[in-house]
Amino acid sequence: MEKTTIKKISDQKIHSKNLSETKGKLENFEISFGKYEVSDLKKALINDKKPFFIPGHFIVGYKGNDIFSSDEGNEVRLQRPTDAIIVESENKTSPEPVQQQRDPFIIMGQDKWQAVPAEMPILQKLFVGEPFLPPHSVILNLMEQTEKEKKEKIVSALAGVNIEMYSPDRFLDNVFHEIGHLFWRTCVRADEKEAFQGIFENLKMSAIYEYEWERSDVEEFFCTIYKWYMKSLFINNAFMNILEHEEPKGFALFKEILDRISKDRILNATWEINQKAIKNYFHPRQDVSTGRFVRSAEDSEVVKNTIVPDSAKIVKLEKGVEYRQGGKDFIIPVKNNKIMLETPMQKAASKPIVYVDMDGVVADFRAGYKQAFDRSADKDDPFTIKQFVSTVPHFFYNLPVLEKGAELVEALKDDYNIVFLTSPMDEIPECRRDKINWILDNFGVYDVIFCHDKYKHVIDDKSILIDDMGYNLKPWAEAGGTAINSSLKNSKILKTIEEAFNPEKDLKTQLDKIKVNTEPTEAQKESGNYKKGKIVFKGLDIRIENPKGSLRFGFDENGKKWITRMKHHYGYITGTEGADFDPIDCFIGDTNGSLAFVVNQNNPVSGLFGEHKIMLGFKDIEEARAAYLANYQKGWKGLGAIKQTNTKKLRKWLKEGSTQIAF
Repeated sequence: MEKTTIKKISDQKIHSKNLSETKGKLENFEISFGKYEVSDLKKALINDKKPFFIPGHFIVGYKGNDIFSSDEGNEVRLQRPTDAIIVESENKTSPEPVQQQRDPFIIMGQDKWQAVPAEMPILQKLFVGEPFLPPHSVILNLMEQTEKEKKEKIVSALAGVNIEMYSPDRFLDNVFHEIGHLFWRTCVRADEKEAFQGIFENLKMSAIYEYEWERSDVEEFFCTIYKWYMKSLFINNAFMNILEHEEPKGFALFKEILDRISKDRILNATWEINQKAIKNYFHPRQDVSTGRFVRSAEDSEVVKNTIVPDSAKIVKLEKGVEYRQGGKDFIIPVKNNKIMLETPMQKAASKPIVYVDMDGVVADFRAGYKQAFDRSADKDDPFTIKQFVSTVPHFFYNLPVLEKGAELVEALKDDYNIVFLTSPMDEIPECRRDKINWILDNFGVYDVIFCHDKYKHVIDDKSILIDDMGYNLKPWAEAGGTAINSSLKNSKILKTIEEAFNPEKDLKTQLDKIKVNTEPTEAQKESGNYKKGKIVFKGLDIRIENPKGSLRFGFDENGKKWITRMKHHYGYITGTEGADFDPIDCFIGDTNGSLAFVVNQNNPVSGLFGEHKIMLGFKDIEEARAAYLANYQKGWKGLGAIKQTNTKKLRKWLKEGSTQIAF
């Protein structure tokens, strides 16, 4: 039954406990009335798409284990013969408005034949919406056979939505076979294709395979079963008997697909019927007298019992919760195909967001495409790519990881909130789910957003997108964001991101702006209360006491005064405590790199470890060593070991490690 008809009945709110009264309200519908076994009611609902009434409920869905669902979202368990009214169809003589006509499945295109095939009236019985047909119309072209088709013995072909027929011989068989190809690509799920592959790998000779090519691959195998099934529907039921006998496993699996499609359509119809209640729940009205938002108990019950169909598109994955498209203007949180009654509260991200594309940035689409089809994704047009990709189950889930992309994610994850922003192939039903599972398996728990117009996520120049496609990067930049081509070296990408978020955090820029009191009084020195330069470098909060060029002096162990002119900025890292119980000292160069060097400074008299000196902003260990010695008097013997690390590990050590012993 059409979902519009189910909605028409549901809107009447006929839930009488007296079924005789209910019958009187269904005068515009053909009905059957009686006591039915539960199995008969399941068959009527699932196979024949006929809803039914029982006392107090209008049943429109089935959840399994003899549990049915009403149009109001209530669960009803039926375990014994039950009085029911089955709604067979709408009475066409009814004064009610005529339903919108169904779209024809076959649209005639070119006709270069002199005579229309006699079987054409059979094809004219096909309408879009039947479970055994693809979800849209096809164009049938009757073409002249050129030398190419004659040479290659081509009698029919599928090209997009066009079915090209080159010979009237076995006309109906060939049309059904080509429709089967379209059904395989648009209706059969990836897991179902894998199941067919398992049967195909153990295929035996059978009378239903009239040509060798019908057994050449799993798709041709499926189309042969499809062809025989269609012949049984529109020519003679005896063809089904042959099919059941000759290919029982393949036909059983095919019937499971049709059952699944029927159930999906009932689920989708119920989903659409419940849209208003779902929207009211997530966008409740406000009571102006109290200021509170009010949800009706009826809407809450509908939401509680609604199963979200797989056809409801995943808009994003956030903190493990799927957000799916509810209607045109709202999304809903979903877990395990059930609506979450409360939207999960998310804390504002403490780290800045970086949007990262998937295909071509972290997932090696080109390599996967080449491996699967021996073709170049850069040379094929988008339509051809989608046609090929649709033939491989879980194509996106099985893509290899791009090593460069994995290294980039590893470098970003500690300092930034990575959100994968990807454009899905919506023509492939499992694409969004496979992309989510790919991220989970290869990188762990990250937020994923599906979007074709990525530039809509731009807020300002701190909105970062790393992508490999110009048609995404250009609109992003035009919208005011920072667009970064993933073909750049990772070091360049990281530098661009850091400069975008911290335009004033460039090391040299900060150092040029600092102001330091280089002549504090003895009392100020003792208290530390005098003006120092403040900079932030790689997450380290630093105070500059002696800027480059200033004089630094003190007294050695023997009481002898020393003095040196600083070749580099010198200060300490706040929030730390060194072996001398003061904040740990550091020298600052002028390189923005992430390398860090720890000097284990020894007591120049005893030669034992005394304290640490951190060298930041130097390009390598030799430059750091030279810089350290340049800031001490000639013959200085305090340099012990100097160890190379990076600022990430340095921060961890300063926070968690022992700073009282040598690094």
